[in-house]
Amino acid sequence: MISGFGKSASCFDRMDQMHAPTIEHRASPRQIPVNDRVYVQLKEWNGMPIARGKLLNISAGGALIHVPSVGEPVRPLWIQLEEAPETGWIAADIARFDRPAEVAVRFHAPCPLEFFLAATLRVDPRFPAP
Repeated sequence: MISGFGKSASCFDRMDQMHAPTIEHRASPRQIPVNDRVYVQLKEWNGMPIARGKLLNISAGGALIHVPSVGEPVRPLWIQLEEAPETGWIAADIARFDRPAEVAVRFHAPCPLEFFLAATLRVDPRFPAP
């Protein structure tokens, strides 16, 4: 028995607590793209290209992108889906750098529905439907 939890608990009780499902605390949950080939273009406010990145997840408030390098930690930028340029550019700020080569961005306004749907539901056109 393990003590110090208010009342005694077994090792198995403690392990159950450690492996409990995570609770989403974000205002808008993250969604992953339908395929692993959703790429975005990042550019400066003035239009200068920054990098090409792979979209890892997206929500109404921001996205996580795998990029080789984006430079300065906090600066405004524009994001566009490569395979859906008709959805336009979204204004965002770099919120933080995660693991090496991952950057989290925060959108200036909620993600437009067309952009969100194209990012999460668009099937890769290079592969035929089953």
